[in-house]
Amino acid sequence: MQNACTRCSSCGNCNIVYWRAFVGVSHYKKKDRTLVSVKVNNLCFSYKESSIFKNVNISAHKGQVLSLVGPNGAGKTTLLKCINALHKPNSGEIFLNDTNIRTMSALEIARDVAYVPQSEQVKFPISAFDTVMLGRRPHFQWRATPHDYDIVFETLCKLDIDNLATKSLSEMSGGERQKVMLAKAIVQEPSILLLDEPTTFLDMGYQLKIMQFIRELVDQAQICAVIATHELNYALYYSDLIAVLKDGTIMASGTPDIISSSVIRSVYGVEATIHWEQGHPFLLPFRAL
Repeated sequence: MQNACTRCSSCGNCNIVYWRAFVGVSHYKKKDRTLVSVKVNNLCFSYKESSIFKNVNISAHKGQVLSLVGPNGAGKTTLLKCINALHKPNSGEIFLNDTNIRTMSALEIARDVAYVPQSEQVKFPISAFDTVMLGRRPHFQWRATPHDYDIVFETLCKLDIDNLATKSLSEMSGGERQKVMLAKAIVQEPSILLLDEPTTFLDMGYQLKIMQFIRELVDQAQICAVIATHELNYALYYSDLIAVLKDGTIMASGTPDIISSSVIRSVYGVEATIHWEQGHPFLLPFRAL
């Protein structure tokens, strides 16, 4: 960690002051949007005898944000874990950048896919900087290069967590850890970003900052993001596509305007009205049924 500090122009109170201006997502190479980043065909998954979801079909292209919404227990997290090969489905196919995931090695998946879980348990002391550097591991063999340090520096700065660089994860709040794990995923330079409740533990201002950053990253780097979320209004505003899950099936999917009062009523058991602002729908719930 001390070596990282010596690369900057100055250092005070262990806060890294970066030696060059952050240039957004410049380290990403522009990607071809014509290929499908994620395609799930007739996917089924069960825990022992309990079916989690069945016959799920979703797809998203490069440059798109797909949000998975639905009540607790609908299968959103499990679906993300299947896409990341953390769970093996009972049947069906998953394609990442037109390649069947069954034919991919763990390293190949790690170079294509970054996954941010809901929460990360910390069992040993490790700094935020070193945690984020772990996201670069699929890209080097023996030791990090100056390019790897550059990417970590830029991302910490962009997410306003440079002040956490030397802080141990075990000493952080849940919100701080969430920011660090997002940074770790971003420096991995994935073509597919999977996020499970990325705004959990965060205050409203930082929730918006994170969602804006994800939208900007997807647009500029032409990657694909799949987000499991309970924040319906964020999904409506920042997503290109939405898939609504309930009882292990896709109840509705398409552009955000598929979300209607009747869909909310049938999926959540809630009365709500849909309004439009700045070309985007937003949801106003007012009564549980």
